[in-house]
Amino acid sequence: MDLSEYHKRRRTANFRRKTAFYSLLFLIFASAIWGFFWAPFFRISKIETVGADNPHGIEQAVSVYLASLNRFFLPNNHFVLLSTEEIKSLLKTGGFGLASAEKIIPNRLEIKFEKSEPWLIFCETSEACYYIDEKGALSERSPVFSENPLPQIRSGDLKGVKLGDGIIPAEDAVFLKEWFSSLKTIGEAPAEIEFLKKGEIKILLKKGWFIYLAGRSSPEKIFWDLKLLLDQKIKDARPKLEYIDLRFENKAFYKLR
Repeated sequence: MDLSEYHKRRRTANFRRKTAFYSLLFLIFASAIWGFFWAPFFRISKIETVGADNPHGIEQAVSVYLASLNRFFLPNNHFVLLSTEEIKSLLKTGGFGLASAEKIIPNRLEIKFEKSEPWLIFCETSEACYYIDEKGALSERSPVFSENPLPQIRSGDLKGVKLGDGIIPAEDAVFLKEWFSSLKTIGEAPAEIEFLKKGEIKILLKKGWFIYLAGRSSPEKIFWDLKLLLDQKIKDARPKLEYIDLRFENKAFYKLR
């Protein structure tokens, strides 16, 4: 065997030894990582709910997800792998509502439902009604009242809604809340709200007359126009009002019965 052949075989042998060594090292490292994701210490085993109406149902739904595997065949309930966004989406699509989810080291999941004071009601059917929170989302189921204590949203387009669904854009919610506060100063209160085409809004007042508004316009200016019209033109004829139309800039129309 000549010298060049000897060195060639030696390099091949060294390469094979190094390959075998690094392969073994990689397998050990991969096994350690794999074992880490299956270690019970870091796997979520405690679920706590705060402000939930159905904590048992929530724990059951979340537990099914936590017992599943991801696309890499690793447990979804591992602290590192668990997605709080997936948990929030699961709760929303499951009809439990909007919640926040937080992982707490080493193995605890905390789910919070923040309660906000309802200010509107939406009834999908005569037997399914919901409160609406300040962000315009369905916050919780409400009783079916013979006479609603809160203004009711009217819409024939909303079907198959679930808790947590936003049915009023946040901008419209802010606009309406300001309008409701202003209406109190003139002795009026809303009974029903209907969203029309092109972002227009129709408000039925408890005294039986309507206000038509262009949504997302300046609530202060429009309310000033309304008050001026009531004080200067309509005056004592307010009980005969059928509607006031404030949808057009710098114009106001009204009709008496």
